[in-house]
Amino acid sequence: MNKNLRIALYVVLLAGAVVFGLLFRNGFYRTTEEAANSSTNQSATTVGEPSKRAGSGEVGQMMTYGVLGLLSLLMLGILVARDVSHLVAHRVDKFIFDEDAEGERNPEYDDAEKVWPMGNTSKRSN
Repeated sequence: MNKNLRIALYVVLLAGAVVFGLLFRNGFYRTTEEAANSSTNQSATTVGEPSKRAGSGEVGQMMTYGVLGLLSLLMLGILVARDVSHLVAHRVDKFIFDEDAEGERNPEYDDAEKVWPMGNTSKRSN
C-alpha cells in the first residue's frame, strides 16, 4: 500500500471517528435531555393519553452516528495492526537474514576442514 494512501486513510478514519463520536454524544445528550424534560414537566396523565418521549428518528440518527464511529475505530484499529505487524515482521526478517554483516567464523573449524580431506583426522588444531 502506498505511504501517502495510508496517511490519508489514517487522517480520514481518525477524523471520522472523532466527528461521528461527537455527533453521537450530542444526539445522546439531546435525547436524554428531552426525556428528562418531558418526564418532569408532565401533568397528571390520564389512562388513555400517551406520554411524550424522544422521537425515534432522533434516536435512530444517534445510533447511526454511533455505528459509523465504531466502524471508523474498527477500521483504524485494523490499519494500525497491519502496519505494526509489517514493521515487526520487517525488523525480524532483517535481524534473521542480515546480509550486511560477515558471518562469524571459527578458525579451529576452518583448520579441521582443511585437514579432513587429507585423511589425517588425528591432528587437532589447538
